[in-house]
Amino acid sequence: LEEIFVNQKKAPEHSVIITFDDGFKSVYDFAYPIMKEYGFKGIVFVYPEFIGASKALTWQQIKELIADGWSVESHSMSHSNLTVSKDTQVLQNKFLDYEIKNSKQIIEEKTRQKVRFIAWPYGCYNNSAVTKAKECGYLGALTVDGGSNYPDISPFYLKRQVVYSTDSKNKFLIRLGMRGLNIENRSPQPGASLKEIAGFSCEIPDLTDYSPDKYVLNAKLTGRKVSFAFDPTSKTLKAELNRPLNKAGNYYIDVYLRKKKTGITAQNGWLFTIEGKDLKTNY
Repeated sequence: LEEIFVNQKKAPEHSVIITFDDGFKSVYDFAYPIMKEYGFKGIVFVYPEFIGASKALTWQQIKELIADGWSVESHSMSHSNLTVSKDTQVLQNKFLDYEIKNSKQIIEEKTRQKVRFIAWPYGCYNNSAVTKAKECGYLGALTVDGGSNYPDISPFYLKRQVVYSTDSKNKFLIRLGMRGLNIENRSPQPGASLKEIAGFSCEIPDLTDYSPDKYVLNAKLTGRKVSFAFDPTSKTLKAELNRPLNKAGNYYIDVYLRKKKTGITAQNGWLFTIEGKDLKTNY
């Protein structure tokens, strides 16, 4: 992660990074021996409050993984949704310090290894969480935003394809083959916290030869109907919702672009939050 996304070293062609969130002992019992057989190393993102529980890794098992070339990074302290707002700024700072700063310190103390990355719990992040992670010395953060990574992407908004237990082999291969789609000037921005939203927009700068004969372009927002249009001159996509969205929650915007000739699909997704005391993750 550091070499590719921080130091900008070119990744080997067709390479993938395999990550595991939470720190379940099944990583040690099942994933580790299988990956070792095929010569793969993984990255485990753990939250210290879970480690040592009946279904979790132990610190000794974590040390064994590290000794065999695996990386262990932070997944917060308690796996809380970091976009939830506390009543005061003082409480908010304490909350983020506990989840982001303290988790890093504890993992480093237990493993004697530097923690460089954090994976956002539930994939949920906002500007405050990103700022706190930078202040605490993290080099980057991993989301579950849709798509694949591309050159010059910020290391604090790294994308991952989630693999579910219900995925078929075909669906897995589709996720594995998903390409990255460079998108700029997004509104709302990734990590934005809003009271309401009526639409969204973005620019697709590399889409210089767009026509409906060549491409299938699509835009989605979690749980809502969207109508959109793309202006080839400005390379701007603008979308409107069927009605304003003001229900508290974490929401994903996804833009898909498929080449009709090859069938290759590229995706870029990002998250924003509608604020409210009844905030929940909506997926």
